[in-house]
Amino acid sequence: MVFLPSKKILLVSIILTLLNLFLFISYPLSIIKKNNYIIINRIIGKVVFNIEEYKIQRVDKRILKGAIRTFASGGLFGYQGCFYSNKLGHFKMIAVNLKQLYLLENKTTGKKIIINLI
Repeated sequence: MVFLPSKKILLVSIILTLLNLFLFISYPLSIIKKNNYIIINRIIGKVVFNIEEYKIQRVDKRILKGAIRTFASGGLFGYQGCFYSNKLGHFKMIAVNLKQLYLLENKTTGKKIIINLI
């Protein structure tokens, strides 16, 4: 007797595999400050922040206490995605770990991103 998975199981498996692949390729390999930029190097591509466009402040990981992942991964391949907390409101986070955290707040839009320099 041959076991054939149902279409629903197959679809869920494909979606979870694609999600894990996305998390893997967007994993931050390094986050560095260079001149007037913060550069997040990923397996595929990079994200660049112009320091002049952001208000930057060092924050403690306690600021994340009670934060809810709205569309994020917390731990697997780092901390990345969209989060919500009472203290910060909606924010994005791109961090390998919870050490040396910095809050970048866009001076124009007010959007918040938490990163860590590694």
